[in-house]
Amino acid sequence: MTNRHVSTAPVPDVELRWTLVGQGRGSARFVWTSGPDSVTIGTSYVGDGLRGLLRAARDLQLGSSATFTHLLDEPHGYRIFFSGAAEKVYVQIVLFKDLYSEGKRWAGAELRWEGPVRTRQFIEAVIAMAERARRDYPDGEYERRWGFPFPDEELSLLREGGAPAQAPLGRLGREGVLPAGEQFAVPGHLFQAAAGRLGQDQGEERAEDGDPGGEHERAAQAE
Repeated sequence: MTNRHVSTAPVPDVELRWTLVGQGRGSARFVWTSGPDSVTIGTSYVGDGLRGLLRAARDLQLGSSATFTHLLDEPHGYRIFFSGAAEKVYVQIVLFKDLYSEGKRWAGAELRWEGPVRTRQFIEAVIAMAERARRDYPDGEYERRWGFPFPDEELSLLREGGAPAQAPLGRLGREGVLPAGEQFAVPGHLFQAAAGRLGQDQGEERAEDGDPGGEHERAAQAE
């Protein structure tokens, strides 16, 4: 029997911030902080970034093993991937230089941050971020400045929905295969962004640390 190494290092809390910037319409700044690390992402109204973050957190809350969301700008943008979700979830924040070109949308990937976070604490951080934004931009100011209505429905669902007592297998299923008719995006060539980390089959021994496993390579490609 192979001995498994399980990391006992504490996982830092995640702090998130969503701020509308400038007096014009449709620009925001998203800040991801985990321990000493911080990533600042500029995004625009070409995608509804805050709503996407809330929906990704809801996926995890409902027991999905993996999900992702976009933070778009023009022409570049970020994708945030969540994988191997259980007590912890492994997160990868990846910058893409051109998300609008049909032939290059998965090219030029640059890994900006990766690491495990505690799933429940991440969900709580997303709720706190959205509630802060709701207070900061009341009475229609958010929609006027951002271009999309505030995602009240997504925030309400996240507030009210507790994590299942025993998380279901999620979108990818036990063998990392999607149910018929459902699409989920993590193309294998994306993971060339960081050789030896992304897209490599890390094996089950690293799943307990929230590290990505082979389900990524088996995931189906969605547009």
